Amino acid sequence: MVNCAAFGCNNRSCNKKNDTGSFKGGFSHVSAIVTSESPEAERLSKKRRREWQSRLKRADLDDAATHYGACGMHFVSGE
Repeated sequence: MVNCAAFGCNNRSCNKKNDTGSFKGGFSHVSAIVTSESPEAERLSKKRRREWQSRLKRADLDDAATHYGACGMHFVSGE
């Protein structure tokens, strides 16, 4: 199950067929920081991660974690 990482959002994915309290739209995963490639890739991935944190209004996201996601309610297209 995925919980939305956006500040104040309680949406979560459904893991059961008749889960009534869940968000039926999609989730996008927050970019992880890439350290196993070039220094440029690491710099770019850190920049992307900071942008996600800024837009989700969450400065407390753990840089080492890879399980954060944002629900489609926070995207213009809804996906």
